[in-house]
Amino acid sequence: MKRQSEKWKRWKNSVAVHWVASYLLILLIPIFTTLFSSRHVGKIMVAEIEKANQAVLSSLKADMDQQLENAHAAFSFIFQNGNFSNTTRRRGDSLDFRTDGAAFMKALQAYCSSTDTGEVLVYWTENDYLLLGGSFTKSAQLFGARQMHVSDGLTQAEWLSLLGESYNNQFLISPAFSIRSSKNSIVYAHSVENRACGRVNVFVHIPLSAIQEISKRLEGSILLLLDGNGAVLTAAYGGREIPDLELPVLSGGEAQRISLDGESYIFTDIPSNQSSWSYAILAPEKVFWESSRYAAYLNLLGIAVALLLGGLVSFALFRYNYRPVEILLHMLGKGSGSGNEFERIMKSYSLLREENRNMKGALEEQLQRSRESYLLARLKGRRRLLDNQDANARFDLQADGYFTLIAFSPAENGSKEENGPADSLDLLFFAVDNVFSELMQGACELTRMEDGEVLFYLLRYRSPEGWKERCGEAAQRVVEIFSGHSPVNAAVSPLREGLDSLPLLYRDTMDAMEYRSIAGGSGLLWAQEVQLQELPGPDWRSDNQLLSEALRSGDAAAATAAVNRIFENYHSSTSVSFSMFRLLLVESYTAIAEAFSSISGDSEQCLRLTKQLEQLLSCSQESLLQQQLLQIVERICRQQSEREGPPDALIQRIEDYVQKNYMDSNLNISTIADAMQLTPSYLSRTFRAKTGEGLLDRLNAIRIAHAKEIMRTRNISQEQLCGMVGYANVRTFRRAFSRAEGVTPGKYFSGED
Repeated sequence: MKRQSEKWKRWKNSVAVHWVASYLLILLIPIFTTLFSSRHVGKIMVAEIEKANQAVLSSLKADMDQQLENAHAAFSFIFQNGNFSNTTRRRGDSLDFRTDGAAFMKALQAYCSSTDTGEVLVYWTENDYLLLGGSFTKSAQLFGARQMHVSDGLTQAEWLSLLGESYNNQFLISPAFSIRSSKNSIVYAHSVENRACGRVNVFVHIPLSAIQEISKRLEGSILLLLDGNGAVLTAAYGGREIPDLELPVLSGGEAQRISLDGESYIFTDIPSNQSSWSYAILAPEKVFWESSRYAAYLNLLGIAVALLLGGLVSFALFRYNYRPVEILLHMLGKGSGSGNEFERIMKSYSLLREENRNMKGALEEQLQRSRESYLLARLKGRRRLLDNQDANARFDLQADGYFTLIAFSPAENGSKEENGPADSLDLLFFAVDNVFSELMQGACELTRMEDGEVLFYLLRYRSPEGWKERCGEAAQRVVEIFSGHSPVNAAVSPLREGLDSLPLLYRDTMDAMEYRSIAGGSGLLWAQEVQLQELPGPDWRSDNQLLSEALRSGDAAAATAAVNRIFENYHSSTSVSFSMFRLLLVESYTAIAEAFSSISGDSEQCLRLTKQLEQLLSCSQESLLQQQLLQIVERICRQQSEREGPPDALIQRIEDYVQKNYMDSNLNISTIADAMQLTPSYLSRTFRAKTGEGLLDRLNAIRIAHAKEIMRTRNISQEQLCGMVGYANVRTFRRAFSRAEGVTPGKYFSGED
């Protein structure tokens, strides 16, 4: 069961399964898109129908509003015409009235022809005259002509009553104002009141041809002309009028879905700018659905083909894309870890990259160490396996140019870190390297090297101009930054040409560092400023020679005289400072160390003397320096005299010291050697050579002798006795006593009693 669970988990996390699922999801996108779009297609269809309706209504509105505007303009022309004004002032059927009316008729005909204005009818109610087209006559004659064309059932009295009513800037839809057609037409009606001839009514016909022409071009749509309350004034459906429609409230342009006779329509209206009317259109949805049905079928067919082709392409891509993964997994093997394919590959790749990075870092570090070792060996003039040309190519060294060497080392008064000298030095060099490298960036080629407590920088310049200012400023800045907590010394060599000058650079720099170490202090020192050529001449060297000979012979007086002459020469020289004098004493210290080494042969004593001489380098007072140097010289002479003279002096001193301090449990060969200012090995060897007895045996003999003397005179326990004669415990005392006397202390004292 557990095996099946692990197998299922691995299969579920497999990259192949995820890829297949991803391809399937991609293939399902068109299906989901179609389903989503089908839910919103109704809204889209209504919006499209609304756009089409708005376009139709805008065209209709522009045409009809122009016709209405022309009707207003025609009335304005009539009202302003002088002949018309003359007719309104005439009474009865006079010749003047008919003459002015005929003139007005001609002017009106000319205006209507030039402005494309519809039929105009003018009725003088008081005179019962009608003007229509080319006729200006009594109403009875025109009514007779109307009867021949219009069959609306109106009597002459009813017709004249409609013509004689008072109108005030009104738009009417009625066939009553026409004598040629019984169809509805739009009529603009307005009355002019006159005291002379009474009321004059003007009727301007506006044809409905624009509505009918547009409706013929609309498949199944209905054009409507509505009044301000939304009532249908006229409607056209394919050129046929359709009365009695129940319409929704006018929305002023927003599309509305309504149902008429079981069919769904989209109703859109738009208000007129010339009257209170509105233009509207009813567009059936089924027309649009039928026109888009074939597009929907083609869309579904395209989706099916896309799914088929997409499935085939997805399968081919899956095989093609997964093949490299299979190859990598085969190369990694079964032991490449858990997880899916990508996780296993990434883990293996991360391990490989980490190994490569570590290996590369190790190689770079090794190369850097080899480069530093080579440069240090070349600086010190040591023998090298590679010749200079091969080494330059191997370590990418440029042999041409100008070189200088800078050395940094911690000053002697620098603070000690809690982590130890090594950690403190590493931190100091790390900080110095960061600061100095930043200051010298871009000025020259910089190579860093470490040699013990000295950090070297080899600087290569292409030309010697300006090197000293930039280099000196950087080194001085480093010294200033670390002058507080961790002061450092810095030494700069002269600038030399060519890489073969490295040993000279090293000599110059180390001479300056040695001078700084002896002279004391911290800061930047230029190697050229150390003028060692000004040291005293042959007399100084002869004093060192005399001092060495005196020490070898053990002549304390001659050695003391040589030391005093060295200090007298210093007093007589006015050009040598005390710091320089301490530097010059190094030659004297060397002579002393070499003489002591030749007469002693004890490496421990030589090392101890060297440390004592090194301590003199930091002495800040001349009198104290002379006193300590004389003490060292006298001690060496005394030791030499003791070696070459009778044994009594040294042996007696040892005997006296042991007799005086035998009760100290810490007394041993080392403490006795310290008191004699000799090494333990030399003291032990000399004592045995002079007396034939080991020093430790002599110490035990003295302690046992005193123990026996005490036991004879005092009644005390062995525990008390062992402490009185210098043994740390009874067991050690008994063992030493038994080895010396052959019996235990208890038996020895019992036998005496």
